Amino acid sequence: MKHEPQGIVSHYLHTQVKEGALLQFTGPSGKFTFSEADAESVVLIAGGVGITPMMSVVRYLTDRSWKKDIFLLFSCKDRVSIIFREELEYLQKRYANLHVTISLSQENSPAEGIYLSGRITKEVLNARVPDITSHRIHICGPVPMIDAVKQILSELNVPKENVRVELFPAPAPPKKTPVPPLGATSSTDTAAVVTFVKSNKKALLTPDKSILEASEEVGVNIDYSCRVGTCGICKTKLLTGSVTMAVEDALDDDDRARHIILACQAKATGPVAVDA
Repeated sequence: MKHEPQGIVSHYLHTQVKEGALLQFTGPSGKFTFSEADAESVVLIAGGVGITPMMSVVRYLTDRSWKKDIFLLFSCKDRVSIIFREELEYLQKRYANLHVTISLSQENSPAEGIYLSGRITKEVLNARVPDITSHRIHICGPVPMIDAVKQILSELNVPKENVRVELFPAPAPPKKTPVPPLGATSSTDTAAVVTFVKSNKKALLTPDKSILEASEEVGVNIDYSCRVGTCGICKTKLLTGSVTMAVEDALDDDDRARHIILACQAKATGPVAVDA
């Protein structure tokens, strides 16, 4: 594994884990996937290590000789930083329906084949992806890159329902702060109370605090991974009350019908109870 000094996982593995250590992993999760039945074409836009899930899609589709267009736009610093470089160059030559563009943000060399200097811009998307509003689009990479690409897609009038996003990496868990007693006053006057029924515990839930954050403060274990509403690991049943969620990407209609919420996104201004 490549060591990224600012990376949460790779830095930990390189600096803390020793040979023979026992590690526990969870399997893949979330809905950031694409198969032949999902759309007539796909645009994959990746930044840095965000190429990883995109390569899974490319391999899946090319292994099955999918005939529809696959547009892959990959942004990284320079040629040395390109992950899967040899494989991408090979697949580009072998499959005529795979259109690869690699933008190098820290190189000023002239455009050559699949390589461009600079970042992925509106002009690049217009030139490399014909009729971009008609395609399914997947984006994965650092948050600033995702925000920039989403803004470009909005300016190009791409329908929001055509866009899927996977954040990479997820934000770190918040720092723990002292938990005031449930009967305390002051700034907690506007707080609601969340009841964790299985654990027989309660916590204050201020308007800006998620149920997952409240659970961590009182020692209730709710599994999680992304903390941004896309993986679905923190799905929890809402027993009473109502919540709002800024992101619900990991929920489907069946989940909503069964009152399943995402603990990392769920916030409330009134009393709620969850099955945790």
